[in-house]
Amino acid sequence: MKFKAAAVQTGPIEGDPEGTLQRALDWLDKAGAQDVKLAVFPELCYPGYNPLLAAKAQPDRYEELIDILKFLAEEIPGPATDRLAEKAKKYDMHIVFGIMEQGEGDKLHNSSVLIDAKGEILSVHRKTILTPGIETPELTPGDELKVTETELGVIGQLICADCSCPETSRILAIKGAQILCLSMGGFRLRWKKRELMDPVMEYSHASRTRAVDNSMFLIMANQTCTASGFEFIGKSRIINYYGDLLAMGSEGTKNEELLVAEIDVDALAELPLKLISRRRPEIYEEILLPNEEASRVSGDFMVSVRGGDDV
Repeated sequence: MKFKAAAVQTGPIEGDPEGTLQRALDWLDKAGAQDVKLAVFPELCYPGYNPLLAAKAQPDRYEELIDILKFLAEEIPGPATDRLAEKAKKYDMHIVFGIMEQGEGDKLHNSSVLIDAKGEILSVHRKTILTPGIETPELTPGDELKVTETELGVIGQLICADCSCPETSRILAIKGAQILCLSMGGFRLRWKKRELMDPVMEYSHASRTRAVDNSMFLIMANQTCTASGFEFIGKSRIINYYGDLLAMGSEGTKNEELLVAEIDVDALAELPLKLISRRRPEIYEEILLPNEEASRVSGDFMVSVRGGDDV
């Protein structure tokens, strides 16, 4: 099946949740005009990261800002997803959208919701690997990696740091994922005069390697905006199973774009070489062992090393 897929490189409007959601709806109108059948949005596209990041940066207003975050978070389904669903039905489009979810027991989740062309919610993925210091301890991680069969193919969803480890995308591939929809919140991060996010995005989270190793399409949508000193840098992309960059977004904090490419899921069945077929799980027992040294790395430095700052 050939169809047009899109990575929607956009960002929230600080202090304006309604404007933020309307911006997303406007992008869906533009995607619909191009006959896009699958639109992928960034991490926490609604309401954005700012209330959480602002709370971290302003300890004297922490409780006030966290209360704002809880107020803006929505249950799924809820008002925001209902409005997205109307666009999905209007354009016969599947949508993957990043949202702050109000879960059970007052828990907050960084979630990705998959809505089909009938406006039905097919899947909610809750981010399993939270970014230390930035999302912890306020958010609650998910504990499931699942795939969803759709009219377009089998879709797997991940959110930003979920892709820090290759095991997550590989598990989705083992479960049959043909399309990996990755909602990112990648920001500039300098340490010892080096930009750390470039190698993370290019060689890890949204790399060609992930697509080739798992014989899947990878659609990554990253935020482009500034929030509480963090600069979210775009560079969204669509990659095929050959590792070809079918579409690539520009870099910057004000570079909203709609990246569109045609993908052919049926071609996956014709691939004569699938590296995943060479797996030998019977000798992989050690993959489940803890890494003692890595457990001592907290990642908290990201809160103090933000944007163009350097340490």
